[in-house]
Amino acid sequence: MEVYSTYYVVTYRGTFGYLKPWSALRDSTTHSQQFLTPSAIQGIQKKLGVEGPIIGHKVRYAAMKETKEITQPKVWPSLPKEIELGQKTRSDLNQCILVRVVLLYPEVHLAFSTYEDASLAASQHICFCRNEDMLFPFLDENGEENSCIRTLSAQEWQELPGFELTNFSTTFQEDCFLVGYNRFDNFSPMYGKLVVTGNPILSIEEV
Repeated sequence: MEVYSTYYVVTYRGTFGYLKPWSALRDSTTHSQQFLTPSAIQGIQKKLGVEGPIIGHKVRYAAMKETKEITQPKVWPSLPKEIELGQKTRSDLNQCILVRVVLLYPEVHLAFSTYEDASLAASQHICFCRNEDMLFPFLDENGEENSCIRTLSAQEWQELPGFELTNFSTTFQEDCFLVGYNRFDNFSPMYGKLVVTGNPILSIEEV
């Protein structure tokens, strides 16, 4: 990953968040990922409308918690009409309960190469893999948008705690693993290396 001289960092916080693993499409129980993939970063970048790339991204959270969700496909099975007169309706028979382990109080640091991009990002919210997983810029006590922008050196950014996926590539490299397929790039494979800096788990005082 390219090293920049200056990192303009915006921190986002939320109540909960879910980063769906690429292999969890039909799993009845899934755990949220702890890092952002290249396609997730690109999606956030497009949502924010910034000109330059997101040059760094670190995820922290306080804990994980199981949640249960009822799902129901739009297509109903062909069942005799008599079933609707009994104890169960067609919709009852077609429901499924999924267990998702979500991140509690997620915190995301996004780094930009220009102050202008950071300022634009600081005026908006971001989402994880679901629209309800909203994270908002962390403002100071005065509530000013630009107060949440920090200017860090490359060394300071590297020392910032969190989970970060680095060494992005479309081909396998040593110490890297497959994290999915990029829907913004003809579903090319995404490989990366997970770097854990400091203590990525938030303490009670930090929540």
